[in-house]
Amino acid sequence: MKYILSCFLTLLFLQTNQAQVIGDALRYGFTETTGTARTLGLGGSISAIGADFSTVSKNPAGLGWYRKSELVMTPSLTLTKTTSDLEGGDVRDRNRSNINFNNFGFVIKGRERNRTTRLRSLNFAFGYNRIADFHADNNFAGTTPGSITDRFLELSQGLTPNQLDAFEGGLAFDTGAILQSSDDTYFSDFLPGEPVEKNQINLATGGINEFTLSMAANYDERFLVGATVGIPVVNYRENKTYRENDEDDSTPFFEQLRFTEGLTQTGAGINVKVGAIYRATQAVRIGAAIHSPTSYALNDVFTTRLSYTFNEGNGAQTFESESPTGEFEYRVVTPTVLIGSAAFIIGKMGLLTAEVQYQDYSALKFNFNQTDNAADLDYEAELNRQIDETYKSAVNIRLGGEFAYEKLRVRAGYSLIGSPYVEGDSFYGSYSAGIGLRNANFYADLGYRFSTFGETYVPYVTFDQDVNPQQTVDNVIDRNTFLLTFGFRF
Repeated sequence: MKYILSCFLTLLFLQTNQAQVIGDALRYGFTETTGTARTLGLGGSISAIGADFSTVSKNPAGLGWYRKSELVMTPSLTLTKTTSDLEGGDVRDRNRSNINFNNFGFVIKGRERNRTTRLRSLNFAFGYNRIADFHADNNFAGTTPGSITDRFLELSQGLTPNQLDAFEGGLAFDTGAILQSSDDTYFSDFLPGEPVEKNQINLATGGINEFTLSMAANYDERFLVGATVGIPVVNYRENKTYRENDEDDSTPFFEQLRFTEGLTQTGAGINVKVGAIYRATQAVRIGAAIHSPTSYALNDVFTTRLSYTFNEGNGAQTFESESPTGEFEYRVVTPTVLIGSAAFIIGKMGLLTAEVQYQDYSALKFNFNQTDNAADLDYEAELNRQIDETYKSAVNIRLGGEFAYEKLRVRAGYSLIGSPYVEGDSFYGSYSAGIGLRNANFYADLGYRFSTFGETYVPYVTFDQDVNPQQTVDNVIDRNTFLLTFGFRF
């Protein structure tokens, strides 16, 4: 297990430059609770309002505003368009849709207390909210200088064939993508910097569902306190298929290369959230919450496969090689989250709400607690050092408003999400809207959000980039999210 762990970390460290390795930690620290359609329609700014199941994952004190028991469920639809621009190559669009259940919850309204006591009610809730969606689909293509075999060569020089790693260099040697010369160095069918036709399709699925057990107390209809124990469950799958082709026969011998990478991450974590809401006046509510770090226990399973086709004049020949199945267990610890919020109730006409969230992404940590191998612990220290240098603290701002007319509710919201990167001082925004119908025992809400953001992707890393050009892909992701919530009160 220790050997496989070291090989896998070496693979990730080298293949995608530490950013993707530490990006795995960011995946679990960069989460957002939407939960219900009402929360989505208000731009996520629900913390000070309460009486919505999303609050158990944001400010659990809001559970204290419930007047009845409730069953709530929220199916969701997400439509994503990704535009990928390979530097020096083509621009490609990919569209994807996925359906999920964004939340399911049950609220138990405690018995009303005697008016002679300050404790008016004690409410309980359990269920789950979806706090991350990992679905992604992108494709880049074009003819640009450089081949992935440049990377295989860099990984292999100075090693004998028996010393080559089982996930990249060894596969390249087994399939003929790299060859050994008489002086024990390696070479490929490509010249340094030679233009190569390439493309890659990347697919990802999964998310994080946080199962919650919550309690909140209401004192004098003025001060509310609450707590939640959260158990986020992780399910992430990624498949990457990278290809190079020689359709116009510009490279002697070479015909086609295909390199496939598969990764499955599963696991669970635990955290505690506590919060309070103070009703300063009939119209003003002020809230605060703190989320403890989440400690995730994760398990990764990964494989690679390489297929190489060449023609030496006697017809095309294809050789394939597959890595062993690698697996290792480790932990990721996310930062503490601080949330401040306020809501202004405008009589029976509606409300305005605001929320500010702070967290320090540099506090993300890897913990390889399943090994005492010195090399593995060195990797852990290196990755945590990279986190300190790459990430910073960030502030998220969420604003929302709701207009009420009899049983009708109309909502709008806006969110500004701060960049976690030291070199990225920008925010990205999202716009939300929603509508709902409510009566004494049933309600239905529809929420919508549009967001757009960019990312830079490196399909493979080379070390001597003056000789072996590295590929860079700019992705722009447009995402449309629809939530439909049904609630039953009793």
